[in-house]
Amino acid sequence: MHADTVATLPSNHDNTNMKSGLQVPYPDVAHSTVANLPPDPDNLNDLRAQQADDTLVSFARQRGEDDDINLETLSDLLRRMGHWCDRNGFQLADAVRMAATSYSAETEGRGRQFEHVG
Repeated sequence: MHADTVATLPSNHDNTNMKSGLQVPYPDVAHSTVANLPPDPDNLNDLRAQQADDTLVSFARQRGEDDDINLETLSDLLRRMGHWCDRNGFQLADAVRMAATSYSAETEGRGRQFEHVG
């Protein structure tokens, strides 16, 4: 997801940075390398995935790593979120359950993530 192209975003969205008003190049997320993606009823899941990618890349760079995101990077971010929750009065499991509910709606209940979250 790191190409230097501007993604095709839904007609009710643009690639303008909300804070600065600048045009931000988004990688071409519309051409996923993963087959059989779950439904995208509001046509925003590519944008959601790109926002997550941006966060992971930023996190990896803070750790002195390159932009090659892997399972270890994702796991480390989640682990650190646990430490953040400890210090800020949140339960990570509650956030995961909320995310699972939203993800289910965003994929018409046919997404493959969060299958084991109860």
